[in-house]
Amino acid sequence: MYKIQIANDKTEKRLRKYIHQRNDIKNKLDKLKINLRRELNAHPLHGRLAGK
Repeated sequence: MYKIQIANDKTEKRLRKYIHQRNDIKNKLDKLKINLRRELNAHPLHGRLAGK
């Protein structure tokens, strides 16, 4: 699972306020936390980076 880190308190406050205004963003962020590659339709890594 991934975690979103915020740079400072002011930025975090603005982000939380914006997310509260737009309910669809919370759902999208929760999906990305669970499985980032699948939700972004990313292809599996090949070559030296395979399996990372």
